[in-house]
Amino acid sequence: MGTSTGVGGRCQELVLAAARELANAKSARGATLLACGTDGRDGPTDAAGGVVDKGTWSAIEKAGRQPDADLAAHDSHASLDAANALLRTDLTATNVMDIVIGVCAPPATSKWPPRTPAGSLARFSGPFRKIIE
Repeated sequence: MGTSTGVGGRCQELVLAAARELANAKSARGATLLACGTDGRDGPTDAAGGVVDKGTWSAIEKAGRQPDADLAAHDSHASLDAANALLRTDLTATNVMDIVIGVCAPPATSKWPPRTPAGSLARFSGPFRKIIE
């Protein structure tokens, strides 16, 4: 909304706003959000969306961007790009609509996921970014 015409679509703006909330959350250990939407071309940018976690907001600031200003100007692409948090895909020519996935690690005192051999569910307790890379 508003009159600003920055670069970055609804999914990029969603994850940038989520990055701010995760950065300010008292407990966001292991929380990661992916939001993407593609019509097969990804409009005016080269990214379908982004992936953020608790450290993304500070990574944007350390890269010299002002994420609050970018969010207000609907210029999420620049902030996410600065933190290497964009989800870039090749041309798919397929309209997959929007996909939003959030993952959270269980509390440190939890017995879930069960401690299992390497290469099983235990490896998914890290940031979602590691899963999709």
